Amino acid sequence: MRRRTASRVVQMVLSVGMIALAVAALYISVLVFQRQEALTQIFRYNIAYSASQGMNELLRFRQRLTAMLVEPPQASRQDVELRYQILMSRLSLFEQGEFINFVSVVPENRETVDQLASAVQQIGTFIGEIDRPENAQIALDLTAPLESKMVALASKANEYGATAQAKDQGELLRLHWLFSALALSLVITGFVFIAMLRWQHRLQISVQQRLKATNEDLLRTSAELSESAQAARRANDELITQNLLFNTALNNMSHGLCMFDAQGRLIVSNQKMESIYGLTQEQLRLGTSLHQLIGDMVEAGASGEDEAEQVAQLQSRLIEQNRSDTLTQELRDGRTILISHQPCAAAAGLQLMRTSPNATRRRLRSPTWRATIRLPIYQTV
Repeated sequence: MRRRTASRVVQMVLSVGMIALAVAALYISVLVFQRQEALTQIFRYNIAYSASQGMNELLRFRQRLTAMLVEPPQASRQDVELRYQILMSRLSLFEQGEFINFVSVVPENRETVDQLASAVQQIGTFIGEIDRPENAQIALDLTAPLESKMVALASKANEYGATAQAKDQGELLRLHWLFSALALSLVITGFVFIAMLRWQHRLQISVQQRLKATNEDLLRTSAELSESAQAARRANDELITQNLLFNTALNNMSHGLCMFDAQGRLIVSNQKMESIYGLTQEQLRLGTSLHQLIGDMVEAGASGEDEAEQVAQLQSRLIEQNRSDTLTQELRDGRTILISHQPCAAAAGLQLMRTSPNATRRRLRSPTWRATIRLPIYQTV
């Protein structure tokens, strides 16, 4: 629930941001158009207006000089000096801003401005005595060639300003459309981002549901594994109990018992087998062969080598013939062991049983042991 609320808040913030971006783009577009209009006015003032004002001031200065020469004079020396000062201020504007670039493009424009500056400088040497007719005539002669040139300069300035204005307006318009495209791209990108965020939100919900289902499956599997582990422990406990019962029954038998597998290796024996032949647990370890066991009996002194060899030959013959029989074995201590040899389909066994002591005395004057051997079925190749 908290994640869903946070996602909605993010979506609202992004939506408000996109709307604000669209409004800002519209506002900047309006500002661009306003700056275009301002740029038009600035160009007119900086170049065309300056050139035309310089031309007008030159004409007014010459008009005052002409009015001073007529009889009676129509202009005073102060009027001429005032127009001279205004003309000098206009000339100073020709050396500033965009006007320098304008006069530098065409050599004729530079020449016109230089001639105007030279004429104004020469007139300045006698402007204090401009009321003298000869000085006024000299000033008219100096400025006469500049009248047509200043008209041409003003015309070229107007053309230059219009060209530069159109160029800059085109560049500004290009920037405007570029910005509009970028703003539109940002808006579209924002909405795409919102759509992707919603898709991611749905994907997260789907993943959470899958994780929840997986977690439930894991919990069920864990419970099943726990039950299986408990069942395995119970089965193991039962198996341990059965093994204990089997070992108890095996070791408390009154007969000696040993069993061999199909390869002739010992797989089961009991403690009675150890006591009958005087063998150790190491000699009766699992995997011991029948021939090795008979050799251990000889080493333990329980049986003579000839008697043991005779028993081994009889057992080998029984194995080859795949039949059961009963054998007797005389031990060195005077005991007689009765061996029962029984083959079976799955395994082979040796079972040694001690007979009743009374029956043994009546028969052999010494303790008598009965043994049963079960061996695997051997096939003659």
